Amino acid sequence: MDQRCFPLLWSISPAIARVAPDMLNWYYNQSYLTKSDYFVLPPSGDLYSYPSMMENDDQGPYVANTEQDCVLYNTSGTVAWDFVGTWGKGIKNYYPRYSAKGIVSAFFAVNVPFFAPVAAFGLHEKYKLLGEHKNVVLFRPREWRGGGTSITPKILHPEPQEIDAKGMAEEINGYPKGTVSHLYVTSDGGASLDLIYDMVEQLEEHVTLVTAQQLARMATQRG
Repeated sequence: MDQRCFPLLWSISPAIARVAPDMLNWYYNQSYLTKSDYFVLPPSGDLYSYPSMMENDDQGPYVANTEQDCVLYNTSGTVAWDFVGTWGKGIKNYYPRYSAKGIVSAFFAVNVPFFAPVAAFGLHEKYKLLGEHKNVVLFRPREWRGGGTSITPKILHPEPQEIDAKGMAEEINGYPKGTVSHLYVTSDGGASLDLIYDMVEQLEEHVTLVTAQQLARMATQRG
């Protein structure tokens, strides 16, 4: 793979289109120059919220608004928040709603609280295919909070969230070949762009970094 210029997904609020359109225009113009920066919606789509906890009648308009946001931003992915005890409800009732139109295909799960494991996913399960058409991919939480001081109780979470670039690269390199997965990077543990670049430089040749749309397509093809 070309380590010098790889796809990087940025979460960006859909509200910017309404309150600061010039700023949004600047971001997209930069992405046209780099040709490697892409955008996804932040937690959890149209609003910073926990849609799995919404009543069914409220989920319908919320899904429609999130789909409209994705069309406007030319994206098919969003970060998704859920509480540790509500993933099962969301997997059954909320996320499958997006299958009908197929506009939103990739959900990058983030657990709340982040240091707790998610029982809805198996230990080695990287994603779930949901919906009538099995075209909605909910990726299992995998967060990288940087290489700084540990803020995640190791006794609760089996995967290190504070780990240096070498350790993160070794984890990814060690996935079985053909694995389809994602990495959600946040700065509250010291993560930075330099750390990401350092990690990418240590990935082996069989590892390929792709866009959110490509990742979801690979997951659905793999099944």
